[in-house]
Amino acid sequence: MSRKPLAMSRIRQVLGLYQNNRTIREIARITGISRNSVRKYIREYGDGADITGIDDEALGSIVHPAESGSFNSERHVALVEHFGKEKSHLVKRRGNKQVIWEEYRQAHPDGYSYSQYCLLWRQYLKGMDISLPQHYGPGEVIEIDFAGSKLGYVDTETGEVVDCEIFLGVMVFSGLVFCRAVATQQFPDVAVCIGRMLAAFGGVPTGYIICDNMATLVKKGGREEPVLTDACEQMAEHYGTCFSPTRPYEPTDKPHIERSVSIAYDRIYTPLRHRTFHSLSELNAAITAQAEKLNDRPFRKSPLSRMQLFTEHERPLLRPMPATLFTPRLLRMGTVEKNNHVYIIHETSRVMYHYSVPWQYIGQRVRIYYDRDTVEVYLDDVTRQRIAVHRREGTAIYTTLEEHVPPSHRAIVARRGWTNDYFYRIADAIGPCTRLVIERIIARYPNRTQAYRTCIALVKLNQKDGFSGRLEAACRRLEYVAKPSLNMVRNILAKGLDKAPSDLFSQKGDTPVQPPHGNIRGKDAYR
Repeated sequence: MSRKPLAMSRIRQVLGLYQNNRTIREIARITGISRNSVRKYIREYGDGADITGIDDEALGSIVHPAESGSFNSERHVALVEHFGKEKSHLVKRRGNKQVIWEEYRQAHPDGYSYSQYCLLWRQYLKGMDISLPQHYGPGEVIEIDFAGSKLGYVDTETGEVVDCEIFLGVMVFSGLVFCRAVATQQFPDVAVCIGRMLAAFGGVPTGYIICDNMATLVKKGGREEPVLTDACEQMAEHYGTCFSPTRPYEPTDKPHIERSVSIAYDRIYTPLRHRTFHSLSELNAAITAQAEKLNDRPFRKSPLSRMQLFTEHERPLLRPMPATLFTPRLLRMGTVEKNNHVYIIHETSRVMYHYSVPWQYIGQRVRIYYDRDTVEVYLDDVTRQRIAVHRREGTAIYTTLEEHVPPSHRAIVARRGWTNDYFYRIADAIGPCTRLVIERIIARYPNRTQAYRTCIALVKLNQKDGFSGRLEAACRRLEYVAKPSLNMVRNILAKGLDKAPSDLFSQKGDTPVQPPHGNIRGKDAYR
């Protein structure tokens, strides 16, 4: 390993003593530098040369000719280009440094030795890994992440250890830490953690929340324009904030939470390492207690604690939270069917439930958001217009709003509310004979749907052109018919029998009077 170069002040001392006619042995004894090094500096500078009036940079270029200007030499430029090409393999240990150096020497026979190659590689990394200080105002930014290591509890029924994901959030200005254990990193658990975190902080940041590219929040990562998931956008809208994903594979974009995870390992994980928990709630209670101790602990170089900084500078600036925590909604893409309904599948029973949308949107693509209480339908276009909303109530397979039904189908929908009394009321408004005929029609058909269809057709005859106002008279002719039908009434109206004198149908005793007719033979024909 090469030695550290001497400071220019000591080299000047060596050359000054030599100019004062001191021997190399004396110079070595006075300065503590080896005689070979003294000879080297005298040889490189020149015997008898004057050092007055020359600056350190010029002096260094003389006594260190191999090092001076090395960053501008062709050999060094070629090495920097080589490092640029092989950086991904060297940094992430995808290749052996010795093998890569051998390939470098084959391409550049006059290149650096392996020891110099390693030294210059470390210097190259230092020049590349320059961090930019990030400054945020009080209450402006929160950073969130999951810890790499897990904590767990013992299931009392099976005796198995259940590993839990550890969610952390930090207020960037004060460093206040929130920590919570959850079962998974799926969106419902992440949404619960974020809601509990904001509730613990007592408000929403004035700026935004920084997260990494976790799949539950980020649909498509990118350095310029990452795309958030629909559920993440819903949650951001609910809390009145926004999420800002970091660049992929750049943990330095969220240094505060990375540091907080390391602190959590020391101040939360370590005190709990010998304890056994038997439920998730018990584990979270212990985590919360350790997090409170951490937040109340003074900084190493300050008498203040995280909680004091947060209480004095950040809490008054946070925006108020909504009245309720965000409830995750599920999303289903679909197309409005020909019956102007869309469907969702129940989370546990797997039963399909259908909900109506306005009939004008039949065939269009929609986005269906639903939770335990509501179902909302939005157009799947740039407008994202909401076109329907339903309450999830009862066990009905089909939920239909009257305003969603096309005009041609509204009578069919109304039929679902038909009853015997409904038609009796309509018949009473026309007349008693109409009521009698409808009662016999309903009694005749065991299938109520068929009976109601016949009744509605019968009632409409009273409004049909040419038959208007004649239904009651026509039904009077069927007063003594045990099983009247719709066709009987139509024939009476069509042939005008309802206009015949009523005394022809008057009843004497138990037998109605037969009307006179040429084709009817009397009793005399049978003598």
